[in-house]
Amino acid sequence: MAEKRRCQHPTIKMVAEEAGVSVGSVSNFLNHSAKLRTATSEKIEKAIRTLDYSPDYVAGSLRRKKSKNIMVLSPNMNNTFHTKTLSTYTDIAIKHGYYIQTYGYEYSPARERSALKRARNSKSCLVVVFNGCEDEEEISRLVSSGIPVILADRLSDELRVNMVAFDNEKVFDSILPMVKEKGYDRLGVFFEPVTIINLVRRYEGIKRAAKKAGVQCGEKELFCDKTLRLDNLQNGYLYMRSVLEKNTYESLPKCWICSSDNLAIGALKAFREKKYRVPEDFSIIGFDNIAVSSFVNPPLTTVDQDQKLLGEKLWEMTEITLSGNIAGNRIIIPQKLVLRESF
Repeated sequence: MAEKRRCQHPTIKMVAEEAGVSVGSVSNFLNHSAKLRTATSEKIEKAIRTLDYSPDYVAGSLRRKKSKNIMVLSPNMNNTFHTKTLSTYTDIAIKHGYYIQTYGYEYSPARERSALKRARNSKSCLVVVFNGCEDEEEISRLVSSGIPVILADRLSDELRVNMVAFDNEKVFDSILPMVKEKGYDRLGVFFEPVTIINLVRRYEGIKRAAKKAGVQCGEKELFCDKTLRLDNLQNGYLYMRSVLEKNTYESLPKCWICSSDNLAIGALKAFREKKYRVPEDFSIIGFDNIAVSSFVNPPLTTVDQDQKLLGEKLWEMTEITLSGNIAGNRIIIPQKLVLRESF
């Protein structure tokens, strides 16, 4: 009997029967419109997974009166990288008659989860989540409520949603051999806290490629601080200045890779103030290839991430998702190293 039901397109009634609860309870769970007992919620969640249930998106769109609102969650509204991508995405969306509502969760998992909860009661036809972490449960609930989600600049093996992301690992297979060839046996990693998923993958990619190339890159080479999440240009400078003051030149890695160009530019200022030369005393590689990276002194070697292309590919995935194809689609954008004078 259960196998027969799985062959059909699961309905909310089937979920209720599988869970042994009323249809109203399932509806309240999906729409977050009433508080349920923990045991009831757990039964419904288990039934949804068992039946592989997802709501009828066509009907959901009609219930939301064919909404043209798209909610975008961004980790930081002042981040130059996200601003350019969002500008491209918004321009295309407006041309197609959609409206973008943007919310900055400031790298706070709690704020992100709160925004996702509110999205369940919104009239949005789609939610786009840039980066994010510790949000899998809320995203799954949002999708179950009938609002599709796209992950931007992030990949996940746990969530059944569409995704658009840069390949945050393969580029290091070409960078680390170059680090070794230049005579560096240690690589300093100057990173924001490794919490959001794309940074986790980036850091794992660095460590994997470093090990393969025979370059030391362990915990002693990781320089990270919570202040680097926000205002990372200024805070990157202050933190690197502190690192240089507390450590001898001999004890520090002579080659550095940073999680963003802003951190790298902040580090350049700290090196210069301490009378260190780049790349003679320290070499440094940034990440993002923001416009100013080619204007600093020396011009910054960086990993190029085409922010405009990300915005365009994100809209391409938006059209796929809004057509009803809500999961299993991935667009992976390659990265490349832009060699300048800092490395």
